[in-house]
Amino acid sequence: MSPTTIELPEPPINAPPIEHWIDDYFDRLTPILKTALQDTYRQWLERSPEKPAEKDPFAMAFEEYDKLSEVEQDEISWQAFSSKKSWIDAQLHKYRAEWIVVIGGKVETFSSTLDDVPMKNAIRKMGLETGLVPFLFIREPLIEENASGLTTHSQWAELDDGDFYPTLEMFIGTAGDDKQQLKSAGVRLAADLDTGSPSIIVRGNDIERLGLRLKDFQNTWASHLGKRYRYVTPKVQIAIQSESQGLKSGVFHLRAVHDWATGPFVLINPNRAALVGRNLLLQLGLDVLLKGTERKTIIV
Repeated sequence: MSPTTIELPEPPINAPPIEHWIDDYFDRLTPILKTALQDTYRQWLERSPEKPAEKDPFAMAFEEYDKLSEVEQDEISWQAFSSKKSWIDAQLHKYRAEWIVVIGGKVETFSSTLDDVPMKNAIRKMGLETGLVPFLFIREPLIEENASGLTTHSQWAELDDGDFYPTLEMFIGTAGDDKQQLKSAGVRLAADLDTGSPSIIVRGNDIERLGLRLKDFQNTWASHLGKRYRYVTPKVQIAIQSESQGLKSGVFHLRAVHDWATGPFVLINPNRAALVGRNLLLQLGLDVLLKGTERKTIIV
């Protein structure tokens, strides 16, 4: 702003003190100050960089999206998920689907099972064919966060202030493994038992130890306890040791979560490696005894 000169009025000859001409002074000063403030604000607006309008991810050209890094692509996917979450949930309910693929703001394909959830290369093919970005959305489990560990007895995980989380011990292997392969080559985990969850949720790194390449799966987003997380849905074999029925196993789709250590599933139990839902109990027909006095889980 350029400097402004304010010319003060001359006091009348033989006038009493300043009170006689101060009103005239402020009458001249007020419009000058108003103009100066407006000029300063206008210059500030001109210097401030304009915030670019956020693009609609559903209108984004696949060619542009395909040039981005995986991290940037995941952020675009998060924008699509978070901006239309209510609509996405409604579509999953409408089609009674476990997953949908949305292209251009419309449901392109869907299924009632995770057995045929499209892999990353199939998603990319859809983008090349349509010219728009295909977004994979998977039904979110309602996780109530009750928390439980391959022996038939599993000691609970100790939290703060004398609190404990029930655990359940399991082996995880690839879908084609038999029971002995699971015991000898599978990943052994003590998972928190959450009957409030219909899903099995594990660290992505533990699934990669099986030789599964998570980068071959299409990432998708969900949120829990107010924090977002990225995950994929590989199919694995899980075995549980029962006192009366021996080793019981089955094939499950689980959520393999990226960046586990900074995600929402360690907020309640920082040492958590996995969260086992009620689907494991139902599919394998397990009877579980929780012994609060011994802080122990027994598979009977």
